[in-house]
Amino acid sequence: MNLMKLFYTLIFLFVTLSINAQDRIIEFEGPIMTFEHEHLDFGEIERGAVIDTSYTFVNTGKEAAEIEIVSGCECTTLDYPSSPIPPGEKATIHVKFDSTEKEESETVDVDIILKNLDANGNQIMKFLSFEFILKD
Repeated sequence: MNLMKLFYTLIFLFVTLSINAQDRIIEFEGPIMTFEHEHLDFGEIERGAVIDTSYTFVNTGKEAAEIEIVSGCECTTLDYPSSPIPPGEKATIHVKFDSTEKEESETVDVDIILKNLDANGNQIMKFLSFEFILKD
């Protein structure tokens, strides 16, 4: 009998907590960067190859996205919009990758930090990447 009582108590607590959690869901009102692709694979490349590429996104959020900085390794030159990207607008981050100093294959990160804050008051970040295989 006590086991049954415990079972019903646990179900009651679970349902109560689930309802309370649903009440706390807040719709995010800020920018959302929706990319066509977040990872690129360059395949095999010769050492010294220079590759121009880009990451295109649409701001699918409800607030203009303001990019503070886009960073990568010393092998990349980055060009990105300096003005706000309104909701529904498309923008592009251009990447020029120079493999001259690379000794081995790797995945390179491209980090985007927005001036905008998330629902918790933290800067919004987005992480992209590309990879390559260095030919011997």
